Amino acid sequence: MPEHLRALLVILALAGVVFAFARKISGGLFPAGVFEHRRNLWLGITLAAFLAHNFWVFIFAAGVLLLIAAAKDEDKVGLVLFVLLA
Repeated sequence: MPEHLRALLVILALAGVVFAFARKISGGLFPAGVFEHRRNLWLGITLAAFLAHNFWVFIFAAGVLLLIAAAKDEDKVGLVLFVLLA
């Protein structure tokens, strides 16, 4: 298995644990569904970064994901801060 795919598996496993704890901690901070929506966006951008074979393919995929997410999310600043480290 290529090294970058093993790294992706480790990152996704750690992210799953972190998101599980973050969901419990953030309890009532987000309206229903917002945390899941942003979590899925973070995971999508991370997957695009690891699986894209070209920088421009990644930029296109991340741009499409962000445009779709921005259309659905009311708090644009919160969305940007949530995916800042993706």
